[in-house]
Amino acid sequence: MAAQPVSIVPRTETGRYLAPTYIEVRHRDELYAIWSVARAEANLAFDAWNAAPGKDTYLSYRAAEDRADAAQDDLAVASRSAG
Repeated sequence: MAAQPVSIVPRTETGRYLAPTYIEVRHRDELYAIWSVARAEANLAFDAWNAAPGKDTYLSYRAAEDRADAAQDDLAVASRSAG
């Protein structure tokens, strides 16, 4: 049976595991919601660009995709720091 990876941080001075604080979890959940909305908007913008190719629809799609990428980066940083 394979073991699942378990975070070794955060720990107390005696080595006991400390669960993430409510604030850390809430912050990560909020970032996930922001990323999810941004990803959905980028998908819709991509569909609009495919339906009506042109400079304006492409620029709208790229802007939405950039927002989704930035939200994904923020979520990754928060997930990494939560350990």
